[in-house]
Amino acid sequence: MKKTLTSAAVLMLLCLNNLVAQDKLHVSSTVSKKFETEFSGATNVRWEKIKGAVIARFNYHGDFNLAYFTESGEIISTGRKIKDVSQLPLSVQKGMANEQARCEKKFGPVALGAVYEMNEGTETYYYVPFQNGEVALMYSISSGGSSSLRRKELISSPISTNSALARNK
Repeated sequence: MKKTLTSAAVLMLLCLNNLVAQDKLHVSSTVSKKFETEFSGATNVRWEKIKGAVIARFNYHGDFNLAYFTESGEIISTGRKIKDVSQLPLSVQKGMANEQARCEKKFGPVALGAVYEMNEGTETYYYVPFQNGEVALMYSISSGGSSSLRRKELISSPISTNSALARNK
């Protein structure tokens, strides 16, 4: 259940990009204390709520990060934006290349959007978006390199990769 909630929330955040930041969102003291404990020194914190999850977007140790919490303060998932895909594990790079080749065979050239590393319990997944004027696709790739299509959206008119796939700040 948590994995489904986490995947849905991550996909909504990365694919749809129609969420509006709520800088003045009231966050419970339990969530706030847990956040401060886990991410002491974080800056530019913005809070949102999506379907029962409380999401923090913030800068931490020079990276753009995300943290998903339950309303009771339990961490569901944490992650960060990957600055350079060449720093990803080789198995993930290979999984990404395989999915990009499949996408391009079916839909033509695709652009790679912002990649996020998300820790869900003891597992790490990399959310990898591809897009062209026809389709936006979101894959999750495990640290072992296995991949799964998480979302597919047909596009009626071209939109920029950055605005369609990830909100960076």
